[in-house]
Amino acid sequence: MEARYDKFIASLPEELAEGGSHDAAINTLLANLAGKPVPTSRLARLWAIGSTQMSIAIASLGAWTKGVLSSEEKKIVIKNEAQMRSALKVLSTMGYLRGAMTKLGQTLSAYPNIGSEQMSTILASLNFEAPPMHFSLLREQVCNELGGDPEDVFAEFDEVPFAAASLGQVHRARLKSGEAVAVKIQYPNIARSIRTDLANLKLLMSAMRFSKEWKFMIAVVEDIKETFLIETDYRREAEYAELARKTLEDTDGIVVPKVFSEFSTGRVLTMEFLKGCHLKEFLKRGATQAEKDRAGELMFRAMCRLFYSGPMIHADPNEGNFLMMDDGRLGLLDFGCCRVFTDDEKEYFSAGTFEFLKDGAPSDDLIQKGTLLTAKEMAEEDRLRLLRESVAWLWEPLLVKGAFTFDQAYLKRGLDNMVEVTRKRYTRVTPIHTWTNRMFYGLRLLLCRLNATFEAGRVNMEEVNAGVLGRE
Repeated sequence: MEARYDKFIASLPEELAEGGSHDAAINTLLANLAGKPVPTSRLARLWAIGSTQMSIAIASLGAWTKGVLSSEEKKIVIKNEAQMRSALKVLSTMGYLRGAMTKLGQTLSAYPNIGSEQMSTILASLNFEAPPMHFSLLREQVCNELGGDPEDVFAEFDEVPFAAASLGQVHRARLKSGEAVAVKIQYPNIARSIRTDLANLKLLMSAMRFSKEWKFMIAVVEDIKETFLIETDYRREAEYAELARKTLEDTDGIVVPKVFSEFSTGRVLTMEFLKGCHLKEFLKRGATQAEKDRAGELMFRAMCRLFYSGPMIHADPNEGNFLMMDDGRLGLLDFGCCRVFTDDEKEYFSAGTFEFLKDGAPSDDLIQKGTLLTAKEMAEEDRLRLLRESVAWLWEPLLVKGAFTFDQAYLKRGLDNMVEVTRKRYTRVTPIHTWTNRMFYGLRLLLCRLNATFEAGRVNMEEVNAGVLGRE
């Protein structure tokens, strides 16, 4: 029987410490979710989302009512507390549902202008502090996949996870041969939950079925479902990780952990354990600007090397998937959300790359191929202007001679354009661009958090010359 979501909503703290970091509230929430299995029925998952929307609406109305007769200073406090409580409710929902909903939360957290500051901050925890599941709910998964209890399969195994994400959680262990490893274990029934969420999404979108955008939106949803389901196959992730490791093996300063295939299956993935910290801790420790610049350049080079030489897309460059290692190198993690280019896609991106390097802008033909616009739509000046601005923003750092600084002004221009494109519904793209855009935008968001300065154009050109989309 599905667990009732109202118990989770009720478990949220009613009072938030004024001026505090709210870490205690998050920790309490995560602890309450640890023993709950992933809900899989369509009704339960829809109800969880609907009840959260209602809770946020009531909280907003309550905050407005309380603030009517309050001073301006008190109104700000009331508003901030309401936004924080709403953010916690959203975190609870996405953490409870896991799967596709947690991935949505991870994506939203990267865009600081989309919601409140509190929402972005709270949802950012989903990148590396997502609600873990109690190991008692996962033990059977390990036994079924590896043929024995973890204590028997491994020389050492820590039942407390050190990381949790949308599809599974990661435990430290040691092989009997002595190697320190990270063991990722998939949550039970997660693939079914993804199918349910995307079926619900189609249902919610059905009101648009007579729109001219319908067939394009459905194609994107189907592509998302296929890719998400591929992520639930850890054997495929192991293949992507090995391809990335091979592609990056001679790249100074970048490390991809080794896969131990004999301890990996479709639902358990065992990889070399890398020591280091994520971006949040890296910045908190007081990294120098030189260290930030180096980290940013390594992130950028890693994505370019995979793109041009793999050729593949690491479509999930969030802060939880980069590790600032103790020896100064950059660790690249989590290869579940990757795509290897088809021959047609290689030809398309190769032509586009050389077009940009030569002319500094996309041709109308390239825009049409990437968006599937009709001749009439291609004649819409406003649409073409915004699409060109989007592409120009992405390519700007690559076309600048010398060092480029990924600062907040650059980020704001990109996000403002994104908001306008979305508002005017100029969002149609071929399915492959759903994943390239995740890589391009996600990477730039991280570089702007670092305020990194380096010669992006030089690095990009070096990787183009080295790879040219994996030419044979």
